[in-house]
Amino acid sequence: MPIEAFGALGDGSHDDTSAFEKAFDVVVAGTSILLAPGRSYRLTRSLRFTKPLILKGGTKEDTSLVFDRGSYATLGDQRAAILLPHLDDARTPRERGAQRSVLTGFSVHWKGGGSDALHGVLVNSPVYLAEIDVHGFPHDGFRIEAATKRLKGNANGSSFTDCSALGNGGHGFALYGDNANACVFIGARAFDNKGAGFYDASLLGNTYIAAEVDNNKGGGYTSDESLPNTSVFVGCYAEPGQLYRLNPRNIVIGPLGHTNGYCPAMVRSLPSGELFTSTGLVVARDVATAGANGKDDCFRISVRGFELMHGDGQSVRLSKLLSSDYVDLLNAGHPVMRLPARAIAGNVDVARPSFPAGFTLGASGRSGIIGSGTHPPRDGTHARGALWLNEEPDMGGFVGWTCIRSGSPGVWRPFGKIHSS
Repeated sequence: MPIEAFGALGDGSHDDTSAFEKAFDVVVAGTSILLAPGRSYRLTRSLRFTKPLILKGGTKEDTSLVFDRGSYATLGDQRAAILLPHLDDARTPRERGAQRSVLTGFSVHWKGGGSDALHGVLVNSPVYLAEIDVHGFPHDGFRIEAATKRLKGNANGSSFTDCSALGNGGHGFALYGDNANACVFIGARAFDNKGAGFYDASLLGNTYIAAEVDNNKGGGYTSDESLPNTSVFVGCYAEPGQLYRLNPRNIVIGPLGHTNGYCPAMVRSLPSGELFTSTGLVVARDVATAGANGKDDCFRISVRGFELMHGDGQSVRLSKLLSSDYVDLLNAGHPVMRLPARAIAGNVDVARPSFPAGFTLGASGRSGIIGSGTHPPRDGTHARGALWLNEEPDMGGFVGWTCIRSGSPGVWRPFGKIHSS
């Protein structure tokens, strides 16, 4: 149904607010209200959706809602030009509230001036927006808020396709609350906003696909680091200076353009054709095991090295954490083999690994070189068959000592008499 049927002129100067309010009040849920191409509708009060409606323009370039100075309503303590509230509860009819409303094909402008904390579009219910641009509002362009201390509601599952936030005084797109999750942003753009292009303070996270940011003073993509938010950014573009400041649980896949800033988990290709990840990779049968809380083994690759974590909490790790001189193979935190990075004192060389605690041979595990020193062991428990090498051999001395009776430290006898010729 054309909005002109309710008295709107769309000439940019006449106040069309009453026509929109009448249309929103009269039509039944699910009705399409049509905005004419090439028209600019001037409004001076908030548009509040109290039932699921379809508000449809031509394209966002040639159809616009222009909000001028006037009286704007709040939802919770947030004031906005377009309010999409979630009103369903045990005391209201099912059709009350904006849930499942569709807005498409027009731009939303602010021309009232001033510094009031006014948002462009406030989403508090699951709705679908496509080809909507929001320009020049004092606060956030798009604000998705539900289940915060200030505002109840549920906006989970909302979608924003080819929507843009341009020149707003706050964030371009901002999400807050325990029920501002599982939203999808496809081809969304945020340019020239004073806050971040995208700011995500949802509890669980959202998905951003092929988003784009440029010249936002608060950076490009930002999320609250204190929340268990697992937002995913896929194929998103950033111009220079548009920093990523993301929650450690967020994932950035195949970013385009600049990727400076803090991206805790990024996966992208390299010019060599190889795959780059900025954080570790865990291979496990379930999340509990991956978090070292399960009963099974898992395998980890990270800047800490390669690690096989056993279900009992012990691990085998290949790492360079202990010393810059060695790459260490650690078992339960103990270096069992050290690979030198260069020639070091004694006989240590890059072609010769070091075994700090020695090694054993054979199925019994008794025979082997278990260490070295200037005298046989004086403490510790040792089994019969162990060898202990002499670090300072000389003529008339011995190559080392062998344990002939198990014990603490055991009974040791010298072997390998060194003759003068």
